[in-house]
Amino acid sequence: MPAKLKVKAENLHKSFTTGEGRLEVLKGVSFGVKEGEFVSVVGPSGCGKTTLLKLVGGLEKPSRGRVTIDGRPPDPSRHRLGFVFQEDSLFPWRTVWENVGFGREVRGMEGEERVGELVGMVGLRGFEHCYPHQLSGGMRQRVAIARALAVEPDLLLMDEPFANLDAQTRWILHQDLTRIWEEVKKTILFVTHNVEEAVYLSDRVIVLTSRPARVKKVLRVKLPRPRDKLSGELVRLRREVVDLLREEVPYL
Repeated sequence: MPAKLKVKAENLHKSFTTGEGRLEVLKGVSFGVKEGEFVSVVGPSGCGKTTLLKLVGGLEKPSRGRVTIDGRPPDPSRHRLGFVFQEDSLFPWRTVWENVGFGREVRGMEGEERVGELVGMVGLRGFEHCYPHQLSGGMRQRVAIARALAVEPDLLLMDEPFANLDAQTRWILHQDLTRIWEEVKKTILFVTHNVEEAVYLSDRVIVLTSRPARVKKVLRVKLPRPRDKLSGELVRLRREVVDLLREEVPYL
């Protein structure tokens, strides 16, 4: 049986009013994300990738068009959404354990055992009682991922979560995120400016045009996991995405 559609974006338009007039960010963006799928969104800087993620998460409303999750508009009362941003936004006065469990506390969810499972899953066993200032950047992002997963989300939305990390830490977290995704079977929509990251992690890559963004192309990554970043097919796909982006931004 084919996987059902988890996210559907239909003819999304988004404009903002600025001091200089009307700024059109998205223009007729349409796509779908299947249940359990890992989909990345790439595009030129400033094209509206984060705005698109906010529309899917219900943090912004479209000017025209619609987004649905499981057939209904995004709504915190119906959907549990997990967010992971570029900045980890951990509470500095709470330990790793307390940060991971925060969302469950707010929602009145039982399950100290689940918090412990997630701390272990992201490789932080032994650091449960540490505070954010005692952790590296990569460790803090692991906490942020565990915190997002702790609410048992219908959909995980990730906005350039590894952008501030060094290359070695980012590479390790790519492998860890793949493993975690395969374990928890969650649907992930992942925004990134890093082409290698998008191709390595994803089932499909949505390439956006320059602002106002439209869907330029959707590439399917038909490669088994675990993946080799130096494999010929992965390198070819990276080159295809880069060439698509260069058509939008020639100086890339």
